[in-house]
Amino acid sequence: MNSMPRVLLLTQDAYFLRYFQQYYLDNVTAYNDFSELARSVLDDVNQEKSFLFVFMDETVLSKTDCEFALQHLHEINPSLFYILSSSTLDETLLNRFLDVTDNQVILVENNASPILLKQATLQVTQLADLRASLENKTAQIERVQQNLDVQNKLFNNLLSVIKFDAEGTIININSHGTKEMGWSNNQVVGSSIHDIVLWSNDESGIVQYFETFSGETRYFDGDGKQKWAFAQVKKVKEEKRYYFYFVGKDISEQKQFSRRLQYENYQEGILKAKSDLIHDIGNTLNSMNATYGVLASGVDQLKGVANYIERWCEEKQSLSLPAETSYNFIEAIENSCQFILEKHFSKTTVALKNDLALLIDAVGSKQQVLPLENAKEVVNLYNLIQEVILSSQALLNEKQISIQVLDANTSIFLKLSHNQLFQALLNLIKNAAEAIEASDNPTKQITLHTCQDKDSIQLMVQDSGEGIGTDDLKKIFNYGFTTKEGGSGHGLHSVANFMNKNGGKVEVVSSKQEGTQFTLTFPVKLSGT
Repeated sequence: MNSMPRVLLLTQDAYFLRYFQQYYLDNVTAYNDFSELARSVLDDVNQEKSFLFVFMDETVLSKTDCEFALQHLHEINPSLFYILSSSTLDETLLNRFLDVTDNQVILVENNASPILLKQATLQVTQLADLRASLENKTAQIERVQQNLDVQNKLFNNLLSVIKFDAEGTIININSHGTKEMGWSNNQVVGSSIHDIVLWSNDESGIVQYFETFSGETRYFDGDGKQKWAFAQVKKVKEEKRYYFYFVGKDISEQKQFSRRLQYENYQEGILKAKSDLIHDIGNTLNSMNATYGVLASGVDQLKGVANYIERWCEEKQSLSLPAETSYNFIEAIENSCQFILEKHFSKTTVALKNDLALLIDAVGSKQQVLPLENAKEVVNLYNLIQEVILSSQALLNEKQISIQVLDANTSIFLKLSHNQLFQALLNLIKNAAEAIEASDNPTKQITLHTCQDKDSIQLMVQDSGEGIGTDDLKKIFNYGFTTKEGGSGHGLHSVANFMNKNGGKVEVVSSKQEGTQFTLTFPVKLSGT
């Protein structure tokens, strides 16, 4: 484009020629013939040159010819502006001029003063600048619109979009819905959005719809097959009504891959736990087998003593033995039985008991290392407590310990691993029983208490023992720490680990007067209801 715009004149009037040449100098070109001016305009358009305006008067063309000339020039270059000098400022004529030039004409009277001409040229310049600015804005808007069109096309080719109203009725679906989500218009239009989308982003099956939803959700395709999508719902006001847009992207394949990976990790955890457990059980069984050998030898010796007693009784009937001899024989038998008891039974009974305790701890600790995600289920807390009490009853009866449940709420549900919660509670009851057994307190009782508020669910285990020392309270949840002879230090650590993995916590308070109370606190989000 030329840096300096040109002024074109179609006039023979010396006054106008002198005026424009004085103000625009070399940028003015004057013509006596309209056809030459038209050719110049056409040539400059082809060369992409710019013009400021064209001045015309009636010294070359008549009024009628001026109208034709304006129309022809406007067709050649629609961006041109015009100043026309007319002997009569007729409104009808002006409207015709404006029509053929798209309102780009200014009329001045013949022999217009320099001031009037200056105002006319300034007005034309401003109009030309405004028109150029509008054209530039229009071009920008067109480019933006083109970009939006491209984005909309890309959006429609990548995502499924459903429009529905406040009642959930589906109004329309974009074409990509069929490709991406497996829906077609005739399947879903008029249906409820809730019939094809499950708004919960977990596997509980609970349908929850939110006006503004964002996250993973499940849906049913056209064949009724359940799939997964990442979706958003936006609320938009259109024509004084609110509508909603579901924007979804199918992620079923990614979800299946994630689940396969999760399952493989879970299986890997199971295999490792099995391997470790088999190793621990093997060691314990070897020890128990050796203990069994000692016990069997003791039983054989007892059988020998029994045979000896039987023979002596038979001989005593045929022989008349003095009382002293009988007393000595009975004393010898007693000594033999005491020897067998100490050598074969006393120590092996303790060893067997320790081995069984280690075996139980090994099983419990390996349960804790298994992944939690695939083991979660809805657990009724009251029912689980009854199961643990039943399982512990033999131990409690042996130690003459009673157990009671206070304020039993039968409607508390948790979504977690049944086996791991069972093991955690069993550990706490077992510890409580051992604490009571080691105590001189005549009251031998374990108390369980459950409660629920809006933020949490609590399960408390209270014993009537003599409490835990202040220094030990700080370490009881540490792995391997124990105050019991032959203890493993795994039980309370596994309880704390289980609670942490479920977003909960375990707390303990203890005193010599009140005994010890463990409190398991679960966040209400684990509630299975």
